[in-house]
Amino acid sequence: MKTILKSLSVAFAVMFGTAAIFVLLFVSPRSTALKNQKEIIRLLYRAYPKLAPGGTNQIQSVNLADRITLLPGRTQVAFGYKLTVAIVPSSFTITADPLVGGETGVDSFFRDPTGKIRFEPDLGKTATARSRLFSR
Repeated sequence: MKTILKSLSVAFAVMFGTAAIFVLLFVSPRSTALKNQKEIIRLLYRAYPKLAPGGTNQIQSVNLADRITLLPGRTQVAFGYKLTVAIVPSSFTITADPLVGGETGVDSFFRDPTGKIRFEPDLGKTATARSRLFSR
């Protein structure tokens, strides 16, 4: 009986250890951060302005997806990133910073008025118009 219990204990320890190693290696916060980052880049490329009513070319808000609308002066959270928009009458920029650097996102991003995306790889540093150009 003791031999069977000892064998079961060893088998359980091996199974538990293997599962723990799998979680640490493959389900890490970095995996989530990279997945979120990929989604944010996709949204930034797809961003489009919503014009104010009345036939003017003045931008009222910016849509990133059907349910994600950015308004000036407000921060929106999506996929572990804080998103802010700056709107001038006929163009906009978007800044995307991870809520928790390294856990919810890795790089910060900046979408310039021409639609180009720039990034800042240093954790905690916000991307700007002078940051490195991102390329897929």
